Amino acid sequence: MKHILLLATLLLAPLAVLHADEFILVENGKSLAPIILPAEPTMFTRIAAVDLAEYIGKVGGVKPQILEGLPNPVPEHAIWVGFQPQLKALFPGTDFEFKHPEEILIKCDGKHLAILGRDVWDKVTNKKKIIAGQTEAERKDYLAGFAESNRDVDGFQFEYGTVNAVATFLQDQLGVRWLWPGKIGEVVPKQSTITIRPLEFRYHPKIRQRSTVYAPLALYKAGGKPGLSGGDWVRRQRLQLDSLYTPSGGHGFTEWYATYHKTHPEYFGLQSDGTRIYKGEPRHAKLCQSNPAVVEQWLKIVETAIAKNPHRTVFNIAANDGTASGICCCEKCMAWDHPDGLKMVWNYPGGKELIGVATSDREVTFANILARKLKERYPDKNYQVLIQAYGGAATPPVKAVPESNVIVSSVAASFSNLEEWSKKTTAGMIWRPNFADPAHWKTGGPPDITGTAELLKRAAACGVSGVSIDMLWSWWSTQGPMYYVMAQLAWNPDKPVHEIMDDYCKSGFGPAAEDIKAYWKLLQDNRIAIQPDKMTAGTKSWAEAFNPDFFKTAYALLDTSAAKVATAGKEYTDRIAFVRAGLDYLRLNTENQALAKQGIEAKNPDPAIKAKMQGNWTAIEAIDKQFPEALNITRVSELGYINPALDHREIERKLANKAALKKRKDAKRMELNAK
Repeated sequence: MKHILLLATLLLAPLAVLHADEFILVENGKSLAPIILPAEPTMFTRIAAVDLAEYIGKVGGVKPQILEGLPNPVPEHAIWVGFQPQLKALFPGTDFEFKHPEEILIKCDGKHLAILGRDVWDKVTNKKKIIAGQTEAERKDYLAGFAESNRDVDGFQFEYGTVNAVATFLQDQLGVRWLWPGKIGEVVPKQSTITIRPLEFRYHPKIRQRSTVYAPLALYKAGGKPGLSGGDWVRRQRLQLDSLYTPSGGHGFTEWYATYHKTHPEYFGLQSDGTRIYKGEPRHAKLCQSNPAVVEQWLKIVETAIAKNPHRTVFNIAANDGTASGICCCEKCMAWDHPDGLKMVWNYPGGKELIGVATSDREVTFANILARKLKERYPDKNYQVLIQAYGGAATPPVKAVPESNVIVSSVAASFSNLEEWSKKTTAGMIWRPNFADPAHWKTGGPPDITGTAELLKRAAACGVSGVSIDMLWSWWSTQGPMYYVMAQLAWNPDKPVHEIMDDYCKSGFGPAAEDIKAYWKLLQDNRIAIQPDKMTAGTKSWAEAFNPDFFKTAYALLDTSAAKVATAGKEYTDRIAFVRAGLDYLRLNTENQALAKQGIEAKNPDPAIKAKMQGNWTAIEAIDKQFPEALNITRVSELGYINPALDHREIERKLANKAALKKRKDAKRMELNAK
């Protein structure tokens, strides 16, 4: 009955309101078109429709009603979300056969608006649930399940085109922005009338693995749950619901040595002492990849994994970490290496070193064997294997060529390696930069907006299918624009960075846009001063870069910004206060670093030093209470070098020992390269 009454109202609406060349969603406080979903829509399509209705309501003042299934009669004007057969009659001549993964279509003819995309799920068994790892071992298992998942997920699809189409419509047509998670970061331009001109917009993303651009908020992580501010942010940025999952952040055989070394020592690499006993960390033990028994055991594990987690299509067979440690030196495995490969030292814990070559050809040969076995055993499935271009396999193979179902995850810092690997693969590559912690990304330091954007664009130019970054830690008030730019480029890497930042500042800060832009440039310039590139130490210390003059300039920019928006709207003043919270954190962090240094250098530290540090620490906690999205308070609690409760002299000693060890290793590596 509710449907009939609504449709009667719409059908009787004055025709003069409905202009021939525009589709009117809202006018004079009235909704003029309902949202129509397919009968029994998928969970995330329904979430997208709710989002659409909510934001139409926020923009235009009134929410459209959501209907499920084809109404009778069909309304004269409607918003159609998700594919429905009726669309072919409403939009004759329009191609609704999506030919590309995740392809979206937004179509308006002045009477109806269609927002849809390619949606794929298991329609035979209708299984849409990801089962999380129940134990730490299950979460770390890179063959079974979604690695490191810590929550069950309902509504899983292989592709979510319609959801991403709705998010695209809200951004491109209604001007909605989500600068950072939470209400303060939400930009909603108010309009008394919402009209959409006739259009047909199609798009499909080049980068299909985007959820790992912001991995802590992936769909299968606790923080990525719909309804949580972080989960909603990545979904609306079109990061979370992608179409390619590869466990590109880990290694494929970490549990094998602990599980099999006693019963099947032949599975593992021959060591330089003639045994197959690996004396280092068990998770670093390498396999004897030429052993057919290893292949058969792996296939048994995959069979079990598929039965337990049917959503998995990519299986990680990346060599265990430890780079050149314990590489199998048996005759058959070494025959897979190419003699022209890059020379390198193979080390064996408790044994003598050997001079070997890069293992790239070996890794590809092993991957090809497993990839072919998957095709033979599962001919009707598009199963793939993943290896890492990392450590001994960082450089591309000399002769071996990956099979069409072998994905390569490039962990190398050198872009030349990524570019050369990309020329040899047909299944696509994942870019997983291993940058450690550039300029304190992990600790809430300044952003690298343009530098990170340039790297993403360069990776996209190599034709990567996915991006996986594990160094984003939710420091929204100090690094937020960098996250936003990364999200926008992951969806469309062709978008100019200056346009993204101009829009970010203008939409979020109105009259203060130029001052806010100058503020973020100031932070970025200081980040560059600390560390001018990704792999070498910079010319300034943190204290030298974040000196009193810096803070004087930074606070002046924010004071000017606050004055300019004082009468422009509370949303602007709230956002500037949020950004200021990040600057306050940087100042308090810097002060505590200096105080800790005083305590380390003094023979008898003044108790007042600890008291001042505690006051700053309490102020940081107060920032978190006022702006819960501003800082990663969990990470703050782990920052021993500014924590007043810890022994900073002991921290300094450990850091010095670690630096000395790294220096010795680097010297040894350079000596080998010189030879």
